Amino acid sequence: RSPDHACAVPRDLALTPEPALAAAAQIGPPRAQSIDLTRFMCTATHCLPVVGGVLVHKDRGHLTRAFSASLGAFLLRDLRRLMRAW
Repeated sequence: RSPDHACAVPRDLALTPEPALAAAAQIGPPRAQSIDLTRFMCTATHCLPVVGGVLVHKDRGHLTRAFSASLGAFLLRDLRRLMRAW
């Protein structure tokens, strides 16, 4: 078993409810929208500490600079998709 899976955290423990996302969902599009990038660091059941050889978290609430940079293209793609609907 690889270290990234051996140190994985159950998804329901790693991803606690975010009040700002709940508020955005109440307001709804087009005033408030969110982009979920958890698919890049979590499986259906666990969140991984290392993805593609890159450490994911700096601490409990922050992604590492290297992992954040790896998400840039995906974030831009999703943002452009949302912006087309504006």
